[in-house]
Amino acid sequence: MAISILSTDSQHADFQQLTASLDKELLRRYPAITGKYDAYNAVPAGTPVWIAYYDDMAVGCGTFANVGDGVAEIKRMYVMPGYRGLGIAAQLLDVIEMKLLDEGFHSAVLETGVKQTEGIKMLHERGYQTIENYGPYVGCESSVCLRKELHVEEMKAYK
Repeated sequence: MAISILSTDSQHADFQQLTASLDKELLRRYPAITGKYDAYNAVPAGTPVWIAYYDDMAVGCGTFANVGDGVAEIKRMYVMPGYRGLGIAAQLLDVIEMKLLDEGFHSAVLETGVKQTEGIKMLHERGYQTIENYGPYVGCESSVCLRKELHVEEMKAYK
């Protein structure tokens, strides 16, 4: 198993393809609300993103947005269904969290859906705590919001 992570930008064709797959999966899982969040999930051109490759095939991605006060929101995290459970999401998180620390962020937040139980479990194992829903997710029963305080020492432990 050869997993590599590419740092690129949001216009990369593999990122576009992976996020299109993510959007299809979200529509299938949450048909009643998906369109409501399309604008919030948009990633501006030129935004830094990370793409995970498994034996040269693009299988996962993620990015972040600055939400202010030293907090970044991890966005568009996705691993293709056939590649879940291989540690790819954890490796993407490692890279993104290290970038956040390098850029001076002290906390990361993210939103996921209540039906993504495996992802929620993995996030809890990696130090994310469930918090009150924030921003556009306030009052959304399909959303779960999480937060993690970032520390260099913890990141070294994951390596």
